[in-house]
Amino acid sequence: NVVDANDLNHILSGDNQVFKERTLIGGIQSLRPRRDWRDKNDNELIEADKLMRLIENRENPEPLFDLLIVDESHHVRNDESVQHDMVRMFRNVSDQAVFLSATPIHLKSQDLFNQLQILDPEQFQNIEEFDEIITANIPIQSARDALINPKVKLSDIKNHLYEAKRTPILSNSRSIVTLIEKVNSLKSDRDLSYKFRSELASDLERANLLSNILTRTRRKDVQ
Repeated sequence: NVVDANDLNHILSGDNQVFKERTLIGGIQSLRPRRDWRDKNDNELIEADKLMRLIENRENPEPLFDLLIVDESHHVRNDESVQHDMVRMFRNVSDQAVFLSATPIHLKSQDLFNQLQILDPEQFQNIEEFDEIITANIPIQSARDALINPKVKLSDIKNHLYEAKRTPILSNSRSIVTLIEKVNSLKSDRDLSYKFRSELASDLERANLLSNILTRTRRKDVQ
């Protein structure tokens, strides 16, 4: 069902069982309240404002939605925008959430952080700590990209892994040490079989510090 703010107000104000096991689809434009909706009197509210007030004032701790899916989530990268606040409120009344975006980072890591903070506010509280994670992840991702490129040499892969181990966050990482040991067990580039590359690339995906919340699929990986 495609819904707007008026439809959702009607659904959420009535018997919640009415929309159980139903998929509701709404656009940001049709659900977004006015920036000053919190300052308005009840008789001044438009439907989108009423929807936000209804969600914000809800006392029942049970989630309204089983799953919230936000397509083109980069549109909520600005934590001072109305749509960011709106999506955050929907997340607060949803059991699970999935964000989809081909361009989660527009200019800086703060863009991604602001989206992840909606998804998991307890895990993502500090932008400085997040930047450290991003920095530590760079050599991990570089090693993974090198592994799936048959032209990259063994020495290049080793360099990426040792660079990862030199970062403060990963300096004592057992998973990185294990990966280095696996690579060091090879004697030459000829030992870099397709199977070995594939298995080690999977190991690196799991070693990624954001692997518990972020999945990346690139066009060239599925062609």
